[in-house]
Amino acid sequence: MLTVKTKLKEVPKKGIGLIANQEIKKGQIVWKYHPLIDIKIMKKDIPKEAKDFFKIYGVDHGKDYFILNTDNARFTNHSKKPNIKNVGLFGHNIALRDIHKGEEITIDYNTFDVNGDNF
Repeated sequence: MLTVKTKLKEVPKKGIGLIANQEIKKGQIVWKYHPLIDIKIMKKDIPKEAKDFFKIYGVDHGKDYFILNTDNARFTNHSKKPNIKNVGLFGHNIALRDIHKGEEITIDYNTFDVNGDNF
């Protein structure tokens, strides 16, 4: 779940992006895993008609998917030069540098999903 104020905005060539709606300091937690909000499901348990949903919106860990980001964090776009990073498997995401209000929040998908930037 997001721990900072954000908004959504159209980002050229990316679609909708997650935008900081406050100043965020380097090292500040931006998102943290919450087991009551974020869902883990084994691939073998996914009904056929729901597989495409998980392929698009799930975080793929090999034999299971996580549906994270049930809040607007799901609009965090990929970047090879991100301004947040994942700390530990389903720990939290922290700011790599100061992020200014109005700036897009990005992460490297390769750090937490087997499909990485092939999303």
